[in-house]
Amino acid sequence: MATPMFNSYEEMLNHYYWRPLKDSGFDVKVLQKAKRMSELDEEIERFELKKSDAPVITSTTGVRNVIYGATLNSQVVTEANAFSILPKRAWSKSGYRAITTAGLTSGGNVTETGAIPETLKPTFAEIGVSPHRIARATNISEIEMLLEGKDDTVKWSDIINYTASEFKNTLNRNILADADGAATDGTIITPLDRVIASYSELDTELGSNEADIYGLDRDAAATWTDAQVSHAGSAGTETDRTLTLGLIDDVIAACEPYWDSDKNKVILTGYDTASRIAQLERPKETYPTDAYVEFTIEGIKVRGKEAGIPVATFNGIPIIRSTNVVKDTISRIYILDLDHISLETLKPISYMETTDPFVQNTFGKEGVFTWVGEIWCDRFGAQGKIRGLK
Repeated sequence: MATPMFNSYEEMLNHYYWRPLKDSGFDVKVLQKAKRMSELDEEIERFELKKSDAPVITSTTGVRNVIYGATLNSQVVTEANAFSILPKRAWSKSGYRAITTAGLTSGGNVTETGAIPETLKPTFAEIGVSPHRIARATNISEIEMLLEGKDDTVKWSDIINYTASEFKNTLNRNILADADGAATDGTIITPLDRVIASYSELDTELGSNEADIYGLDRDAAATWTDAQVSHAGSAGTETDRTLTLGLIDDVIAACEPYWDSDKNKVILTGYDTASRIAQLERPKETYPTDAYVEFTIEGIKVRGKEAGIPVATFNGIPIIRSTNVVKDTISRIYILDLDHISLETLKPISYMETTDPFVQNTFGKEGVFTWVGEIWCDRFGAQGKIRGLK
């Protein structure tokens, strides 16, 4: 017998409960008159059938197969907050020129009748930036695809929807890869941890060439390539120290002279470190959720309460969290000047698929997500990092 459809919960109760009791001769008014539960049990027991049956039940072999449905309920973290906060710009050129040393750093005084001083020039450098590709592929057999809609199977469309989310997280994980141990041959997207690095990290936290960027050697002479990095490593030993608000203040203070303005700045860290900052700020009651932000193509933007997502701030700078931030004992902290760091994109996130067996060398369907670009930074001193925290 087919399960009936009900328009209300009361109809269902009437079908399964009240009507069978009435049909069996049971006076439903007993429910109102029964003073004790035992009285109701005794009344109902008079109408029970006293016989042994062998019913077909849900555990009977061959009777019941669960239909799970095609919907995929992901239990995997696929957030991409680091990817979201970085401004996205169309690839316009493969490098830029920089002034690395001022032409005049002292003097400049001329007497009333003094001669015009000799001309000077700043030091120039050329920085080449190369694009890199990130990809995530998936496929399905032809037979499984043909059975879709006939058996209880996962749909190809649901697999692709999940893979799209996972691909954004793949971008996020590449952006937040640890500079220590990452390839140095220029074949990968430059991780944020390497963009925001300094010569002082070499031989303490980073090995040979692991701080280099865009083909630039971050040696002692090239201080203009250094970001503002706080660490406690020395003599080849990395030491973790307890996080204090002073560490954050000091790095921000070191970055500020390189900032064009106080706007368009963000602090990026992990959930654990953000929680620690909240604990440190709580006694001062200066850790408000007073910024409302929106993720846009241009990065993170502070909006009004009606249009934005509430986030905590530190000295007015929004704090964004990501599970993929590199951890020492707890997650590192990055201070980003989004006016001078972005994702230069040669090809935006794109999806392609094929069912051509001669292309795949198998029967089925294959899809791939790709993105081509690079993290672009044209002012290293404006960026900060705090590592070696516990």
